[in-house]
Amino acid sequence: MTIVVASDLHLGYGLGRKHAERYVAFINAQKPDLILLCGDLIDSDMKAVWEERMYQPLTQLKATQGVYATLGNHEYYTGKLAEVEQFYTESHIHLLRDTVVLLNDALYLIGRDDATNKKRHALSQLMEGLDTTKAVIVMDHQPSHIQESIDNKVDLQVSGHTHAGQVWPINWLVNQIFKVGYGYQLYERTQVLVTSGLGIWGGHFRIGTQSEIVVLHLR
Repeated sequence: MTIVVASDLHLGYGLGRKHAERYVAFINAQKPDLILLCGDLIDSDMKAVWEERMYQPLTQLKATQGVYATLGNHEYYTGKLAEVEQFYTESHIHLLRDTVVLLNDALYLIGRDDATNKKRHALSQLMEGLDTTKAVIVMDHQPSHIQESIDNKVDLQVSGHTHAGQVWPINWLVNQIFKVGYGYQLYERTQVLVTSGLGIWGGHFRIGTQSEIVVLHLR
């Protein structure tokens, strides 16, 4: 199974519809079986994404096993979660908020609500009753609760949020704040992947970091 992980597109007034179209083409070119969007798809203003009908290019994302997403802190910053959920529906993207889905009777995909929601479910609660002989992938926008995934013997956690610092020397700082600020680490049986994200936030530039998607091959 080929999985594309993308995070932090930050679509809005700064990164508009043309960016969305480029991102979709870039992701589809990988011919993914599964697409995982790990939060901050929307920057912070719903008016911007509705005005440019940015849901239209997003409907063109193609994956045989579906397109799934979790919320990030910036979706919460909109203050309009009902509109955010509507936007995901219009985009044909399955939004997971403390939700578990089973794919092909072989892979559990768990989408955690963003940590901005202090009342989100514990990972142990979400995993209760799961057949852990099957693979378990957790999507969690902020890499703040990696230890939970390790304690619950998750196979893979994918996160974004940090932008790998976006601008040097903040990349050094995020590696001090988070267990994994960027990149890949293995802890016991749990693999952790934190992507630098596809879009950018604030100033439209990066220094010492790169925008990216991550292509995983699951065997």
